[in-house]
Amino acid sequence: MSCPDCKAGTILEGEPTGVISNIDGAYLAAAPEPTTKRAVLLFTDAFGLPLVNSRLIADSYAKKLSCDVWIPDIFAGKPLIGVDQIEMQRRAGEKRPFLSLIRFYLSMIPSIPALIASRPAVVDKRLTAFIAKLQAEKQYEQIGAFGFCYGGSTACRMAGTDLLKSAVICHPGPVGLDTIKAIKIPVSWVCAEGT
Repeated sequence: MSCPDCKAGTILEGEPTGVISNIDGAYLAAAPEPTTKRAVLLFTDAFGLPLVNSRLIADSYAKKLSCDVWIPDIFAGKPLIGVDQIEMQRRAGEKRPFLSLIRFYLSMIPSIPALIASRPAVVDKRLTAFIAKLQAEKQYEQIGAFGFCYGGSTACRMAGTDLLKSAVICHPGPVGLDTIKAIKIPVSWVCAEGT
């Protein structure tokens, strides 16, 4: 995690309509009509699959895009931040007190084993294996991806492979210039102004 906003947010209301698949425990929000033309992968933030938000977003995108939307379990069942640690978002423009920064960094100490277990090299290897299994079973013509925060950094790295056709990178965590230069596919960046 790169800043205290990694733990900030709200929990969306609603019940997911997709299913946990037999492909590495990934969540599948199926298209309204079966298709093998295209699929989208959603790379989550540090809360991973347990936070309902990503599943609700996948359900909505599957309907709007008329394609399957998959959420791979990039943290292998051990997200970086537990849903119980979510901090309700501040109002726009409200400054974060200095002591809250110290509390954030101290609160992340228990996450160190999860951070090591889900470092970029490990996550990228998991995703490469997941996409190979997905393609072996579904044989999609095209796969795109979008990711938020930790997943945004992941989408940026995966955009440098031959596994995706396009990617949307939403307010990514740390991304180096070499990773950006390695991008091989069309990408769109969604980056909010910092406060």
